[in-house]
Amino acid sequence: MAQEGHRVGTDINGQCHITWEASYTGTFEVDTTLHVSTVAWAQRPSLEVRMEWTGDQFIQLNANHMDTHEGWWDGDDREIEGSVSISTSFDEVTTAGLSYSHALATSQMTQNYEVWWAEDQRLQLSSQSNYSPTGGSATMTINTPFTIQNIVYTNEYAFANNQLSASGTITVDGEVINYEMTGTLDVENIAVDTTLEITTPYSGYESITSHVNYNMANNEKTLSIHSEWSGDTMDFEVTMSAANVITSHMEMTKASTGSVVLDWSLTPSWPNFC
Repeated sequence: MAQEGHRVGTDINGQCHITWEASYTGTFEVDTTLHVSTVAWAQRPSLEVRMEWTGDQFIQLNANHMDTHEGWWDGDDREIEGSVSISTSFDEVTTAGLSYSHALATSQMTQNYEVWWAEDQRLQLSSQSNYSPTGGSATMTINTPFTIQNIVYTNEYAFANNQLSASGTITVDGEVINYEMTGTLDVENIAVDTTLEITTPYSGYESITSHVNYNMANNEKTLSIHSEWSGDTMDFEVTMSAANVITSHMEMTKASTGSVVLDWSLTPSWPNFC
């Protein structure tokens, strides 16, 4: 024997509720309920579906979403939240789902995301940032149920009068990597000259220094990188002349074994179709 029915109702706030129910009774019994709540996006419409059958077995799906912004993204203040989850009576998968939130305000942004496939198996990511044309800061945190369980990234930067500086940390399960960058950035002439210093807790790489120079303002375009760590060095340079001749030089030197040098050049020859 099967039975079904539905109800539609509206509360005093104008919110619409739709409930659909169905049941089947035979060699076993199944009951299914669908509940949908609809209203303006800012008021978090929701969906719930639940199926039950003999032996206290069940599967349930829940979903909801909220968006305070009406229309396409245009940089205004905005908040988004939502989640989708499933719960069951099965020992193999008792719960799984994802949730998200995003808040955007003037020069500030906050985000949170979470995915789970068991109560103790959750992957979480959160970030907060402040930004402006002359500087800002950011923090990102990742928590996992894997071998690496916690990663935290922090960053601060400043830019004014073509002077660029940035610093931050990357912390992996309590081990801290620090970095600091200073230099110049000429946006108009597409030129960069920076020095990056990194310190780590890892043997052989306790201190790393790199100098990067990139220039496209002249007829001859150049990129050069020089890095040093624990007595070892690496130099890389590539140049493109006004005649489109590309040359490159790379040299790696290890204190224990000596140097390896690689040089090459390329002159493109474009086919003449005339």
